[in-house]
Amino acid sequence: FANKLIKSLLGQAAHIAKIYNPEIRDYYQRLISKGKKPQVALNNVKNKLIRIIVALVRKKVPYDQNTYKYYEEREVIERKKNEKLIYC
Repeated sequence: FANKLIKSLLGQAAHIAKIYNPEIRDYYQRLISKGKKPQVALNNVKNKLIRIIVALVRKKVPYDQNTYKYYEEREVIERKKNEKLIYC
């Protein structure tokens, strides 16, 4: 029973985040533009929310949107580096 409740709450949180959180919305749109199906993109959003929540709990800090932006930018830079290595 608890797992169903948690899955349901996580799904609702992901749906709301993709509408109201600019970073999550951009992430979702980026996935859709790459050809991901909406449900697959929403599952990726759920996984991203879980990673954020786990990091916050481990570090015992509140959510800070600026920190999220920093890690998102770092992730984009790493992705670009990897793409350059593949195409060279």
